[in-house]
Amino acid sequence: MEELSSLHSRGSEDSIAQLNETIRVFIEKVNSPKLLQEIDRSYKSKKQHFSFTMSNDGKLAVFTWNTYSNSSASGHRNIALYLKNQKVIPTSLYNGSVIYDQIYTVQSIKGNLPIYILHGLEKSKEGEKYVRLDAYSIKNNGIELEKVFPDRRESITLLSTNVNYPLNLADFKIEQKGEQIKIPQLKDSTGRYSLIKFDGTRYSQASLEGEDLIR
Repeated sequence: MEELSSLHSRGSEDSIAQLNETIRVFIEKVNSPKLLQEIDRSYKSKKQHFSFTMSNDGKLAVFTWNTYSNSSASGHRNIALYLKNQKVIPTSLYNGSVIYDQIYTVQSIKGNLPIYILHGLEKSKEGEKYVRLDAYSIKNNGIELEKVFPDRRESITLLSTNVNYPLNLADFKIEQKGEQIKIPQLKDSTGRYSLIKFDGTRYSQASLEGEDLIR
């Protein structure tokens, strides 16, 4: 990862592409739950030049790194590693330049299926920053997006650089291990939230009362 940054400063686009491919192949060689757990412990113990997050049940992890590639559709690359039949399987996530930093797990009553809520930061080409939540599940055919958010959405985003709202508050407040999500209302600067709760199938709008109406 340090070498990528160095190549970027020298404008070595061909070498950058080659090194990104080497990184991809290396990550996809992670093929056992034990090795995945070792990576998780190592990542938490010292500062790294990439982002890594893993679900509490150890069944889903995501690597994120800056590709420094001018030819890339997004600045960052995400590779998910999910557990199926005690084997770790890699797959790329093509959903923008997102840096994932947390995975929450809620249990769906439909097929007793875990739903993984990925929290991350996305930066647009125009420089705007968004925080976002993406919902995934592990199915027979692999990892799939789940339309569990209101209006059958699989992702929800917030513009974290909204000038009318304090930057440190322009994020989701995720509570009860992911089953309750407070969404700041960024159209004003009152600090108000709306609330969605997971009902075992999907998230639906709920009511806030008293002091919870304000941050």
